[in-house]
Amino acid sequence: MAYTPGINSLLERLLPKGWQSQVASTFGPKRFNKLSQSEWTPGKTTGTDEYTDYLNFLEQGLMPTQKAYDYFTVGEDIPDEVFDEQGANFSDYWVDPSQMDPVNVFDPNSLMAGFQRAGLHDANKNMFTPFQAGDLRALDPSSYTAQMEKDRSNLSTSLQNKLAASAGLGGGFAGYGGRTEAQDLATQQFQSGAEGLYADINKQRAGAVGSLYSKLEDYDKLISQAT
Repeated sequence: MAYTPGINSLLERLLPKGWQSQVASTFGPKRFNKLSQSEWTPGKTTGTDEYTDYLNFLEQGLMPTQKAYDYFTVGEDIPDEVFDEQGANFSDYWVDPSQMDPVNVFDPNSLMAGFQRAGLHDANKNMFTPFQAGDLRALDPSSYTAQMEKDRSNLSTSLQNKLAASAGLGGGFAGYGGRTEAQDLATQQFQSGAEGLYADINKQRAGAVGSLYSKLEDYDKLISQAT
């Protein structure tokens, strides 16, 4: 599967640490319950050695594919290649989750392969919408720099205008008190406005994170319903 280190490393920096593990969980290989020996190829009178091999492979962390599981449960002879670790077709029957390439949710081909690996064998690109570059940009604080600078400039201009206006208030003690109060109020409004800008950006970024997880949850539901 295609893997884009730049995109994934950026996701790891911007998203909670559990993001990639959640992706791996969603697109992990289809899991089957461990078979007891009484469930092993019903109707078959032999197969003790194969069942032992099956248990050994499970202990090694390998997982049977649908193709292998069908052989284990339909009562037919199991081809020798199913347990031949050196055989050319071994990967048709067993997978090692720790050796799998991570799914790149921004790559339609990688995403489709992830669906197929999770058991949605007839998956095609028309069944899902991949993540977009815009989804990633919405998470990056630097994407908001231009807007932040513009808004802070507007706040600063407003502050300067208000301070200039306060300087023109009357003289004497009454005028001094009025100027001080007006200057304090202008400064407080500037600080409150600046805090509001950061809060708005954080809110937008939180919404972008929620959108990503929501789409990943939709993928998970699609897989669960189909398998």
